Amino acid sequence: MKGKHTWSIIVYLAVGLYFSYRYSALSSLGILLIMVSHELGHYMCAVIKDKNPRFIYRGNFGVSYSRRVGERGLLIMSGGMIVNFLFLPLFVGMKVLDMDALWIALLIIGGSLGDIVHIVKELRKSANYH
Repeated sequence: MKGKHTWSIIVYLAVGLYFSYRYSALSSLGILLIMVSHELGHYMCAVIKDKNPRFIYRGNFGVSYSRRVGERGLLIMSGGMIVNFLFLPLFVGMKVLDMDALWIALLIIGGSLGDIVHIVKELRKSANYH
């Protein structure tokens, strides 16, 4: 596997195929909606902070707004989770994968683990706690 995003694409594809098989295809579109709204949250917060964001379509889908982690800011890093939790009633109403609110919240947190790690590192760095 040559590309650094190849492994994540294969994992996302396998998980998507499993959910499409296990549940109905329309229910799996709710997962896509959660992922897209997460990235839109990053995008909106980057626009608010004037970071000139852009979407990345090659490899791992996401939003590019700064090259260095320290310039990202806590609002931009947490923007995806903020938007997902604001839309939580919508996701529950859509019956995403026939899950209740707690499971959807855990799905959002699990999908945002990379952002959570960056937020914790940034908070530790700002508190001078190594």
